[in-house]
Amino acid sequence: SRAAGSKAATNLQVGDEVWACYPGDGCWYRARVKVASLRQDRVQVSWKSGEGKKRSGTGEFLPAASKERATLSELSATAVLRVEETIRRPPPVGEEEGRVCRGDAWEARLSAVEAHAMHVQELKALGNELERYRSWEQSVQPSSEEADAEGGRDIAACEAAATAAAPVAPP
Repeated sequence: SRAAGSKAATNLQVGDEVWACYPGDGCWYRARVKVASLRQDRVQVSWKSGEGKKRSGTGEFLPAASKERATLSELSATAVLRVEETIRRPPPVGEEEGRVCRGDAWEARLSAVEAHAMHVQELKALGNELERYRSWEQSVQPSSEEADAEGGRDIAACEAAATAAAPVAPP
């Protein structure tokens, strides 16, 4: 169907009624072409409303909750098919492989991905902090030669102090 989508998209005109694959759930809904050839392989569509129509409950129209989030969408040309050039509504993306995720399950997965993305950003920030700390630590610490010299002086000073503080044995 991708090849068919590419062929159909090259013939699209502004105002054409199309099936468009909504990126939010992978299902195909009725839409109208607003801008054809935004770029070579892009199409802008407005989602049609099923309100007041006999077919409004058939799933052919983008649900109202989703429509509020996306009144216009820029899509790949392969995600748009003319209604008149298809026999029926295309199946949801992934249905052939048995990996369709609908409704609440789709939202749950999307929320999980967003949460993981947030954790990835937190880990990156933590890694940057660690790198800054290590750079600072290296700039503050004396070199190994200096540390050895200071360590030797410290040992000699301790031995001298211990000798001076040691009780003197009677003759």
